[in-house]
Amino acid sequence: MAPVFFKPETVEYFTAYNSKLSRRGLGFDKPLVDKDDAGPAGDRCTGYAFGHQGFTGTCGWADPGTGIVFVLLSNRVYPSSDNNKINKLNVRTVAQDYIYQSLGLPVNHDRPQLYKQEVLDKEK
Repeated sequence: MAPVFFKPETVEYFTAYNSKLSRRGLGFDKPLVDKDDAGPAGDRCTGYAFGHQGFTGTCGWADPGTGIVFVLLSNRVYPSSDNNKINKLNVRTVAQDYIYQSLGLPVNHDRPQLYKQEVLDKEK
């Protein structure tokens, strides 16, 4: 059996939507809560996804809602940090969506409901 380093409740706490002011979890970035635009993540990601996009163009996302882990390694700063094509062309989110699409997963429109459950309903 694999060792457990964190309790499931701890992971959920740090990777959930936690604020009305920001889409970010406490330790990671999250998809936008918009039903048609996931922002820094692919549009097919669930609201359970969490990850990071780095300055050099790399990114890593885990999506407990689907079991998919997506890692893209790149060197955006070559030949200089003025190279911004990876952002202009949305390479990271498009590549992530291709993976989800190849597995038959549709665009996810359920993020607003999860946000409501994780943030707004807690305030009641």
